[in-house]
Amino acid sequence: MPIKLNLLAEQQQADDLRRRDPVKRTAYAGGLALALMFAYYGLLHVQAISINSSLKLQQDRLADVEKKSQQAIAALKRSAGLESRIKALQTVSTNRFLWANALNALQHTTAPDVQFVRVKGKQIFIVDPPPADPKAPKKPRYSTEQFHISIEARDYADASALNHTKLMAEVGKAPALSPYLKHDDAVVLKERGSLQPDPIDPARSFIRFIIECRFPETKRTL
Repeated sequence: MPIKLNLLAEQQQADDLRRRDPVKRTAYAGGLALALMFAYYGLLHVQAISINSSLKLQQDRLADVEKKSQQAIAALKRSAGLESRIKALQTVSTNRFLWANALNALQHTTAPDVQFVRVKGKQIFIVDPPPADPKAPKKPRYSTEQFHISIEARDYADASALNHTKLMAEVGKAPALSPYLKHDDAVVLKERGSLQPDPIDPARSFIRFIIECRFPETKRTL
């Protein structure tokens, strides 16, 4: 029977021992683990960059939406303010006192032997001041409208005729004025003088008087 001799047995055994060396295996395993860790870290870094980029994009979009929402809120406030003013103007236009109609009515309002000398109208707006303390609770503010008509006239009739009372009655019944003159003391005698000669025609005498039409106040919310 032939005898087989393996002249490389020692070398193969040494190589086998080297392959089975636990230190080398540990080094290979550690290197592989380190490589995997670096790869995983790289993947996480890439994902973090992607997430941060997406977050930045969403934050920019949110900031743009917030900016537009603030602009929309400001526009709504301006719109509400304009609507309030338009409504107030419409209220004034529909409820305002028409001077032309009143003056036209007066020229058709007469009494016997009475001559108009002067007609004067006065209109005043009183606006409530804002609160002194800006932190104080807000309260409604109003604009109060006051107006009256003053009529100066001469009565050429006898003093006992008291034509100023007739003129006051006619003024109170004028269609353009009567809706505003229904309250007490709406038409009053403000002044009545004594009999005096007419400077243009001394043969005639007159009594100067002034009557006043006091209209009710109109209060509107600001």
